[in-house]
Amino acid sequence: MKLGILGGTFDPIHQGHLALAEAALKQFLLDKILFIPAAIPPHKTDCVSLTSGEIRLKMVQLAIRYNKCFEASDLELVRPGVSYTVDTLRQLKKKYPADKLFLILGQDSFESLSSWHEPQEIRCLADILVARRDGAHEQSGETEHHEIMMKEVPVSASMIRRSIYFGKKVDEKELPLPVAEFIRQGHLYLKTES
Repeated sequence: MKLGILGGTFDPIHQGHLALAEAALKQFLLDKILFIPAAIPPHKTDCVSLTSGEIRLKMVQLAIRYNKCFEASDLELVRPGVSYTVDTLRQLKKKYPADKLFLILGQDSFESLSSWHEPQEIRCLADILVARRDGAHEQSGETEHHEIMMKEVPVSASMIRRSIYFGKKVDEKELPLPVAEFIRQGHLYLKTES
């Protein structure tokens, strides 16, 4: 089986994540993509405002529920400590030894890959699939990877959180409707009185 891995904080999951997964699924003929919310992202260890893992996992489940090739995984949420990608890949390789793993990254994540925990081992455990932003140029000496061809989706989780915080409307081009409704019902990302 060809198994795609898309990790992130997913705070919240948005249409950019889904478009990236869809493009990778189709272009590389993946059988399944695991969406894996990070418990403690290595690059955000000082972030106290991260929404709970349980809530972020629920938002992922809501966003992907109609795609049988997408699956939400709590692998990093149940593992103690910082959520290192290399540890996740090792766990998946042990669980699915016959499967070929594909790590799906956005351009920014790919560009910082050399600073990740055990980057060489990551490259050994999985093929790297990268969505390159429009107009971005290939840099010489980069890690071997495959490019995901897709139209850029101009949305980010921080942009969505900021919009909600300031009472602005977020539409379905940015956020899947079930996730938007979950956020609304749970009063997530709103200003709190102090």
